[in-house]
Amino acid sequence: MRKWLVSVIVLVLVLGLGLAEARTTITMWHTWGAGTQRDKVVRTIVEAFEKAHPDIKVDVVPNTGANSAEARQKYMVAAAAGVPPDVAILGGLDLEWIENGLIQPLTSFFKRDGLDKNYFFPGTWEAMSYNGDQWAPPVSLELTTQMMAINIDMFSEAGLDANQPPETVYDLETANRKLTIIDDSGKIKRVGMFPFSIYGEWNAFNQWAARFGAVFAVETPNGPRWNINTPETRAALNWLNNWYQNVGHGNYQSTDVYRMRNNTSAQLAYGASAMVLWLNGYNQGMTNYERPVNYRVVWLPYHPSINKTDGIRVSGGFGLTMSAATKYPEAAWEFIKFWIQSDEVAMIWGVDMGELTIKRNNPYMRVMLENREHYGTFVEYTAFAQGPLPSVPGYSVLTSTTTSLLQQVYQGRMSPAVALETIQERMDAEVEAYYK
Repeated sequence: MRKWLVSVIVLVLVLGLGLAEARTTITMWHTWGAGTQRDKVVRTIVEAFEKAHPDIKVDVVPNTGANSAEARQKYMVAAAAGVPPDVAILGGLDLEWIENGLIQPLTSFFKRDGLDKNYFFPGTWEAMSYNGDQWAPPVSLELTTQMMAINIDMFSEAGLDANQPPETVYDLETANRKLTIIDDSGKIKRVGMFPFSIYGEWNAFNQWAARFGAVFAVETPNGPRWNINTPETRAALNWLNNWYQNVGHGNYQSTDVYRMRNNTSAQLAYGASAMVLWLNGYNQGMTNYERPVNYRVVWLPYHPSINKTDGIRVSGGFGLTMSAATKYPEAAWEFIKFWIQSDEVAMIWGVDMGELTIKRNNPYMRVMLENREHYGTFVEYTAFAQGPLPSVPGYSVLTSTTTSLLQQVYQGRMSPAVALETIQERMDAEVEAYYK
């Protein structure tokens, strides 16, 4: 009896060791810091994946650097040393990574498993495509065109109807005047809207210029190029600068909204502004504030020279890339496919982040439609979304240069025309240097 029991135990141990040896381990790096909300959600998705694929283990490595740029630099160092992660979420469609052979195309996997353009939301196929291949499917559906959130109670107090929000940029100016409160000393106590910054001046300018019809990147016979100094961008920047100087009387710096200029949800939550630029994921963050805010999300106003639905584009956002050096491409692909195809992931990401994954038949869409005040506009946007603009080298230079020069414009130290000319010249030189 004892010999039989020992034999069984030995057999179980041998089988267990065999299963452990058969389990493939892949490494996945992501751009978010350890313990952040997105890191926690990623780990929840990994747990679901490992449960569905017990033969694959995923080691998650969060970003230990100060920002995404540091994480990307570490990836390039690891790739050069021949030890990159199998899967990474560190950025979007990166031409430098593609052209240097750091990541591999996923085209054959898509074709083999029957995933084509029709499986995903409009515009997302183009967001992961370059030179005829698919590379980095976005982790979620991100649109470059932002929305606007409005405080319903403030609208009512000012005699405005929140069910008829400003349609055009000129309607927005009218609403802003009615919603702005200035005390007897001339100090701004509350603004109707502070349209100049959301994570920096570049991001806000990018939004408004698109609503004036601007297209920042174009294909040319010599390849994709930046298209910064145009009639549309000049009209948009003149409009913003006139607002800053004439509506704000140049004294925004002393206001609460200026101190919160890169946190529009805080502006809305604390009553510093009645209207703010808005991203879909901000709705989840509003639950963190003690005082509930009665707000709704609406279309971002546009210039009458374009249609309301023009210029809504999918952003590449953060994409799932597979290293060209991975030893386990099948396991890496199974994880990527699980993320973009699974209803379970769609619900995890939706419930925790308030965002959609990129599959068109997305179960979280139904949840969004049950809360139309906050999510209905985003759902409407998805129907008109186009693919992203062409990828052009030098994006980080564009954002830093534009942010710096726009600050000078708003401070009255540079004209809008000179700023745009300078940005265009800088970006032309940047692209030429890249292609040499």
